[in-house]
Amino acid sequence: MTAHNTAQSGTRRGPRTQGRSDNSRHQMEGEIRNIAGKRKVRFRDITLSPDEVKVNVSISKYNPRILTSVNDRHVFQLSENIKRNGQLMPVWAYMSEGKYLILDGSRRKRATTDANLPLNIKLIEGDFTEKDLRRIAHALAMSEGMSFIELAAIWYKEIEDLKAEGKFESISEYCKERKLSKGVVSEALRAHVLPESLKNAFPRITTVGRARFVELFKVADLMQKAIDNGEIYKVRKFEDNLLTEIDIEEIIYELESKEREKCRADYQKRLIKAQRAENALAKQENREPIAVDVEHRAPEVNDNVVNTEVMRLIHHFLVKNDLVPHKKASNDAVSTIVDSSEPRATSTKIKGGVRVDLVNLGKQKEKFAVEVNEAIVNANTKGRLTYAQVDEAASKLKELDSSEAQMLMSIINSLATKKSSKNPPDNVSELQLEQAS
Repeated sequence: MTAHNTAQSGTRRGPRTQGRSDNSRHQMEGEIRNIAGKRKVRFRDITLSPDEVKVNVSISKYNPRILTSVNDRHVFQLSENIKRNGQLMPVWAYMSEGKYLILDGSRRKRATTDANLPLNIKLIEGDFTEKDLRRIAHALAMSEGMSFIELAAIWYKEIEDLKAEGKFESISEYCKERKLSKGVVSEALRAHVLPESLKNAFPRITTVGRARFVELFKVADLMQKAIDNGEIYKVRKFEDNLLTEIDIEEIIYELESKEREKCRADYQKRLIKAQRAENALAKQENREPIAVDVEHRAPEVNDNVVNTEVMRLIHHFLVKNDLVPHKKASNDAVSTIVDSSEPRATSTKIKGGVRVDLVNLGKQKEKFAVEVNEAIVNANTKGRLTYAQVDEAASKLKELDSSEAQMLMSIINSLATKKSSKNPPDNVSELQLEQAS
């Protein structure tokens, strides 16, 4: 095994390519020295070749980061970034039995390995106990910010260790000593032990926030209730749906396609506005206008948007597998879809038109679905709508973000613009066939 000092290998990063600032790194080094107490600590910057990394570098068991939550897409993006800009932050590691064990930077290690690039390491040298290494790993992770579920893993492990040592009193005492919120810690501990089938449904569980975990607690409760009632087969089918029918790459592709359309429309709108401004200026200056251009905005699909779609599918499969009670909804009537505080919606009787699954849509969307059905039913027998009705429906639909709303808008536009002589379909499956054709 050969470890090269960056000064000797000529790969030391200059000040313009530093990730953390020198001040924050010195601060982190100071914190590690405090953990070591009177014991001597030394820090060295080294760079290992890709071949050396494959043989001599591993992830420490004390590293609290959840590497398995990183999908291939995220690693590829990180690799591309490192190719363009270099590895801005070193990984922090220590040596044990001839191996470099990473306490912080497991994702950077994976990204550089996939890109066949050298790995920059901040090597911590000193005589550390297991408790010291766990504290150092925690401090490093906290200095960069950690997700809710990663904090949950740390707190869960600490509590289990305290229990094993006979030093755990209660959650209240644990939180009091560390100045933590008991409510947050309690929720985090529950998040840590959620069924893996729920956590694995998301592309990166580390991007799921506390509020969404609270939603997942309710899903877990429904699963447990079914098991307690002897209906474990429903839970197994639900989990199978999550595993086989949630295609993250397809979700991202569809979301990106929608974003591209929005970006194109936005580009055209800004281009027209800019050209009009140029034409007006040219007229004022008594010259010929020039053709202008504006910046193309790249489509962006963030983790929160993807997680929202995954959560929608989880709710869909809950309904599909009868793990939540169905509300009354038939081809003949849709009633009691919202509570009595919405008199118009609760009193509406639909005798035809488009029917959607109204479970878990929320009151605002439920009411709107009824209104859209009314618009279709109240049109003439051939299903044609006036443009005024289409415009009104479209303005409302823009506020929503659900596949049901999009399908409804598609069929409304189709009926209005094509002047179809075909009666509107009366269920979602027919709606999808109509849309596909």
